Amino acid sequence: MKEILFDSSMERKSSREVFERLTWQQIDGNAGFELRSDFYVIHYKPMDGKIFRHVTEPPFNRLFFVSGAAIHLKTGSEWRTVESGGGVLIPAGLPFHVHYADHGRLLYIHFSCRNRIGEDVFWECRRVLELSGVALRLGQNLFHEEREPADSGILWSVIRSLIPAEALHRAREVSNLGKLLPRFFQLLETVPPAQLRVKELADRLGVSTSTLGREFSRYLHRPVKEYLTGYLKDRIRLAMQNGRRSLSDTAAQLGFADDAYFHRTFKRLFGLTPAAFRAGGHGAE
Repeated sequence: MKEILFDSSMERKSSREVFERLTWQQIDGNAGFELRSDFYVIHYKPMDGKIFRHVTEPPFNRLFFVSGAAIHLKTGSEWRTVESGGGVLIPAGLPFHVHYADHGRLLYIHFSCRNRIGEDVFWECRRVLELSGVALRLGQNLFHEEREPADSGILWSVIRSLIPAEALHRAREVSNLGKLLPRFFQLLETVPPAQLRVKELADRLGVSTSTLGREFSRYLHRPVKEYLTGYLKDRIRLAMQNGRRSLSDTAAQLGFADDAYFHRTFKRLFGLTPAAFRAGGHGAE
């Protein structure tokens, strides 16, 4: 079958109904979550011989609710069928393929659900979650033909029922942070990953590096530099999923000053060159 990259331009062409972005905050007991989402509805038709490849950059989770006819999803080497009336959650960072075998309708929701330090609660979940029970029944209410599927309370109930126990524990653990670390994680989103430096971040926050380090050790039990290295590695891995973007463009997007610096950093973090990483299919796993 022919593989086609499903990018934002194809998304706009395929969507029959696009609903405005919703942004709100939900508080669950002692755990604070920020939830952001986009709703789309696609009326699909048979696509024999075509498979649509989805990358996960920028990183967000996806909820799929299927009506009218089954769709087929592939993650890694495994294909699964989502029947009409079914639903799945595809976590951020998990590339996947879709094949449409018949006419149907698909509601899909892009969303992020983050705790107070900016960690997405589904980030560590490296598998597709099939919806059932209460989550599926609530999700089907979002897909009613008569109204916009923009009920924030229903969507939150669906997502809340799927949050892994360890992620909920983590959210409660970091919910009582002081004022400094939430500002730190907000600042991360304004600086290209390759340009993050502990000293410069501390300066922009108006504190010393030792103060920032103490807060990190107190609440997160790890050094700031170690966290930034892992953050950079995650962002590089996500950026490498887009096989149509050149390595030079990928380096520039991540904030590397030149290709040589990108290659040296990549080799240090992953143990192989960017070209070898992409050729080996690591960016699509």
